[in-house]
Amino acid sequence: MHSTRSPRPDVHGSRAARIAMTGVVATAATLTLAAAPADAAPARPAAPQVAAHTAAAPDQAAAKRAGWYTLKHASKRVKWSWDQDWRRRGSRIMQVKARCWGGNRIKMYVVFQYRSKWTGWHNIKSGSRRCDGQYMVLSIRNAGSTTYGAQFSIGRHTQTIEYWAQAYG
Repeated sequence: MHSTRSPRPDVHGSRAARIAMTGVVATAATLTLAAAPADAAPARPAAPQVAAHTAAAPDQAAAKRAGWYTLKHASKRVKWSWDQDWRRRGSRIMQVKARCWGGNRIKMYVVFQYRSKWTGWHNIKSGSRRCDGQYMVLSIRNAGSTTYGAQFSIGRHTQTIEYWAQAYG
């Protein structure tokens, strides 16, 4: 049976070995600097050289500036529940923004989900809010799946639900 440890002792792991290596490196650096002639040219040029592509860099940076963009936006008058799904386009932060109308007595429930190739749909986050026209936002970071979805339910009432599936990137 083989051992997972190396037959050589660990000389770099001890504190004394690290201190000794620091001293050796510092001495070697001092000797290297002392050996340089006094009238030698400086290592760096006096004026920084400008690359030819730096003039276009501000335009490219403005074009690639990150921000929220909408993957899917829909609105529907619903009686019981409504399921929607969409595909992520390479961003790592996802959110569902939803609202409904109908007075303060009705409550909207939202479940944010992702789909796995092997095990189906899984809930990520859920939340509820009164149907007063204000937004409810469910967001996640490190979104690694490609297919996401949301379930919207409002009980036994008929109301309009509006939602946005958004990604940051």
